[in-house]
Amino acid sequence: MTEVQKLMACLLWAGRLDTSPYSELLSPSHWDKLVEKLTRQFCNILGQSCESPLSVTITVGVQGLPTLLKLMNVMMGKKQEWQSIKQLLVPMDLDREF
Repeated sequence: MTEVQKLMACLLWAGRLDTSPYSELLSPSHWDKLVEKLTRQFCNILGQSCESPLSVTITVGVQGLPTLLKLMNVMMGKKQEWQSIKQLLVPMDLDREF
């Protein structure tokens, strides 16, 4: 509600908003934050990620790689076939966002 009130008060300062108490609304960082919020909300409504699928895949792979390398070394030490397992034997610790 306060944001709406600020925007309505800006109408009184039309043409001279840079000298008004609401001049922070003109800053690029304010609009960058707004663009990011709107993008996230739009993607959320569509049920899609706002991040690039390739970027997400690479990030998850980098986070999970150390665990997978350790598992591979253990499997080779036990002389078990890597491709014969149906499910990972260890939990994957990923960031909360994934």
